[in-house]
Order: sequence, then C-alpha cells, then structure tokens
Amino acid sequence: MSRYRESELAGKERNWGPAVGFYELALSVLPSSGIPHNQLAILALADNNLFRAAYQLYRALSAEEPHPQAEMNLRRTFYKISDAWKKNELSTIPTLTGGASLPKGLVAFFLRLLSTYYHGKAFSERDELEAEVISQLRVELKKEPAEAPPAKLVIVNIAAGHAAQDRLLKSEGS
Repeated sequence: MSRYRESELAGKERNWGPAVGFYELALSVLPSSGIPHNQLAILALADNNLFRAAYQLYRALSAEEPHPQAEMNLRRTFYKISDAWKKNELSTIPTLTGGASLPKGLVAFFLRLLSTYYHGKAFSERDELEAEVISQLRVELKKEPAEAPPAKLVIVNIAAGHAAQDRLLKSEGS
C-alpha cells in the first residue's frame, strides 16, 4: 500500500522509505522469493534509476523462486536503456546511478552493454564498448572496497549470465 500511495503523488517528491522497508522485511522473512526484488525494481524504475532497476530485476530472476513478471520488466528496462542510448540521453539521466558512487559514464556504458547482450544481436561497437567498460571498472575497483558499488556491477554481470543461461535452456526446451 505504501508504494501505491506514493505512486499517486505525480509531480511531488516521493518517499519510498516505507515501501522499501516493507520489501526488505519481506526479503528477510522469505529470502528465496524474487517478489520483493521485483517490487524494489518497480520503485527504481519510477525514479528512472535504471542501474538499480537492472540490479533488482536480475536478483528477482536469479532468486530460488523468481518473480513471474521480472523477465518482462527486465525487457522493458532494456528497451528503455536502448532508446535513451539512441537519443544520446542515457548518461544525462540525473537518477541513472541512484546515488551509487559510480561514474555515470561507466554505468551508461555498462547498461548499454547489458541491453545489447540481452537482445542477443551482434553489434559493431561490441569490442570497443567491452574494452571501455572493463577499463573503467578496473579503475573503480582499485579505488573501492569489495562491498562498494563497483562490486554491484560484477554481481549484475554474474546474474545476467545466469539469466541468459536460463533463457537459452528454456528456448532449447520449447
């Protein structure tokens, strides 16, 4: 209910704190469920925090009990990322990193890379984009401890590999 109440406040500053608290409580009670992660992603998307949304959606998909809408929400998120990239607006989104101490450029390149991987199409700038992400990530990982935001990039990447493998296995089975 907290989420829906705040969702109705169009144009005003939203306070997701109570909703986040309830979703985190749900995670502590049932950590195997992907539902709270999906709901946290919905909050991130409402604030246009695409990095946190991708992180939470991959957590929702990688959970022991994945959320049934997480795949569709991830697809929508990646289309949103692709559209912003095409318009050259991805790195200008004020809430892109959601306060994480990561450079917006790194997050933008990383999300672009994930979205192109997700769509499963070859793209000409792949080698250049991968090299840029790895180079910037290397610099950031040297600056921060392991639990800092750069580690979240690595976690998202591992979860993306897991989700891609699941998608491949499902498509081969059908």
